[in-house]
Amino acid sequence: MLSVRQPARLAAWVMLAGLLPAFGCSGRLTSHFVSKNTSTIMVEPTDAKVITLHCDQCYWWIDDQGQFKIAGKGEEFSLLGERYQRSFYISFAFDEPSQGIGKNYKANFETVRGLIRRSGSQYRFKSLYGIVGTENRSGERIAGAFRVNVSLQSSSLLGGWSKPSAYLIFGTFNAVHDPQAGARILEVTEADGFDRTDESKPNAIRRLSPATSPVLDEIRERLRQSTTTSPAAEEP
Repeated sequence: MLSVRQPARLAAWVMLAGLLPAFGCSGRLTSHFVSKNTSTIMVEPTDAKVITLHCDQCYWWIDDQGQFKIAGKGEEFSLLGERYQRSFYISFAFDEPSQGIGKNYKANFETVRGLIRRSGSQYRFKSLYGIVGTENRSGERIAGAFRVNVSLQSSSLLGGWSKPSAYLIFGTFNAVHDPQAGARILEVTEADGFDRTDESKPNAIRRLSPATSPVLDEIRERLRQSTTTSPAAEEP
């Protein structure tokens, strides 16, 4: 016998199924934050914990200067109201994309920018040093992982920003190609005097070893076909 609850439950599943493809086409990113403060520590409530933020949008593109960029955005809504809602923006900038399977990039002051909004407060952060790795995937996707030390500031009630605090951020991402959407997110992370300069650019420090798979064969074939219009692929 069909219960009253079953149609509502079925409708919820249908709605969820309709949303999943949209999320999948927008990429994703997860970042964990850990305080590196060794001067003071809170016991209850403790600050000895990992804070995890998610982006349900993550995009990659190459800008007009040839820089390889990745940007993610996430909105966390709460039934308790706007006070408990949170927005998260993060962007990465590299010298150039991999012409082969993937690269590791050494992070510096220009690599990462980020912004967090919650409860009327804002927090921004930028990279100090660390590592970011990317790997090419089929369907114009780029997967990656990062482990970066950052300086984080909070907005002041009187205006301006607080003294920086040291944090470690680490996580993974899966980005899809969308220059326009990515550039809009990057603009948010570089606002209020947080823009990047051209003084230094993160350099690639590793090329991944070759492997055999249909996905990698597809990437190699695309690179061979594009040699007449783009630089030659690096030897893995």
